[in-house]
Amino acid sequence: MFGLAAEALNAQRWIPVSERLPELPEGTYCSVECNVIAAGNKPFATSMYYERTTRRGKAVERWMWHDRMSPWEVTHWQPLPQPPQKGE
Repeated sequence: MFGLAAEALNAQRWIPVSERLPELPEGTYCSVECNVIAAGNKPFATSMYYERTTRRGKAVERWMWHDRMSPWEVTHWQPLPQPPQKGE
């Protein structure tokens, strides 16, 4: 039982971007699996996504917010919880 509680707490902790970034699926397009809650050098947290795209022939990974690049420096993030399954 303790292992499940520790796993749940760890899943909801803020992850510093210096520790790791969200894992992107293979390919050039980032899907909904990359949605996260992000916090940074402004006093709020918001839903964002981390994407891989191609700009001028180079692969680029970046934080996006409302279809625009993040206007602030992201310092921490955490995955969004999985949506409830039918019948839950």
